[in-house]
Amino acid sequence: MEQDSLAPNHRAPGEGGEMGIGRGREKYEFDARVLDFESEKAHFWIEGFVKISNVFTHEEMAIVKEVVNKSAAMTARLADLRKWQKEGKRPAFASIFVWNDVDGSDVFSKMSRSHKVLDRLDYYFDDEAYPYHNKITLKHPGIVGFPPHQDLNYWAEMGSVFPETFAVWIAIDPATTENGCLKVIPRSHRVGTMPHQNWSADERDSGMEPRRYELLRQTYGEVFIEMEPGDVLVFHGNTVHGSDDNKSPSTRIAMVATMNTKRNSPLPEMNVHGHPYFFPGRIREPITQADVNLSLPNFGYAWPKPDADGKTKNARGEMLQVE
Repeated sequence: MEQDSLAPNHRAPGEGGEMGIGRGREKYEFDARVLDFESEKAHFWIEGFVKISNVFTHEEMAIVKEVVNKSAAMTARLADLRKWQKEGKRPAFASIFVWNDVDGSDVFSKMSRSHKVLDRLDYYFDDEAYPYHNKITLKHPGIVGFPPHQDLNYWAEMGSVFPETFAVWIAIDPATTENGCLKVIPRSHRVGTMPHQNWSADERDSGMEPRRYELLRQTYGEVFIEMEPGDVLVFHGNTVHGSDDNKSPSTRIAMVATMNTKRNSPLPEMNVHGHPYFFPGRIREPITQADVNLSLPNFGYAWPKPDADGKTKNARGEMLQVE
């Protein structure tokens, strides 16, 4: 599998020159190379993120996009976004459609539970990874971007004790600088979780304090992550990232699988948002056209707290033991 370098003008050992991060706002220049999980893991922990090309095929992503476009709930959310923006608001976080029913076999679970994703995540974290919640980014033309932020700022009070919730960003559409691809500050995961604040009058438009963001950007640089459909970006929960508005005529749809580790399964008394507890299992089948007809997840489902026997229930009524 091809793998890309993790810094602008990044050189591999033995190629000469210094390995480092350029300052300023740069477009990522990747050097494609074949890497194994050990190299991916090292890059993830050093830089705070790693991009893996061609995890899914273009054909698979076209099928997923068909499902997204047919979803009445996602279409209604997009209409709300356009309404709010016409009112002068910047509802960045509302452009992310989120759900907790993630242990099924629907087309979205076939991405977040794919062995091609989970096998490498288990290796990165030396533990079993599992989906914590799934999201679709509804970034149609004109939809606003995100201020730079750290995901763990929002996840820290959701019941998981360790900073081991992290993101797997899967490109469904091409992601370009024109349509608002992700921009990331390399190595920013090393600074811990920083204070955040609203960036506008809209409470859904929050990010890290501008002064701290600018200092990090000047120190470590900021890079734009352009991606093709089926490419995957894995990044740490403390990695500072954001995106610009979509100023292009093209959609930039993506799925973000928020992942967790088994040892970080949420404490029941703190799991106020009904996120799933650890569950095993991965999916090895590819996404096919027949998946368009699969049932969608229960977008409103919240996992109940375990009963006296330590069991909880998923959206299909199946009892699962909380470990």
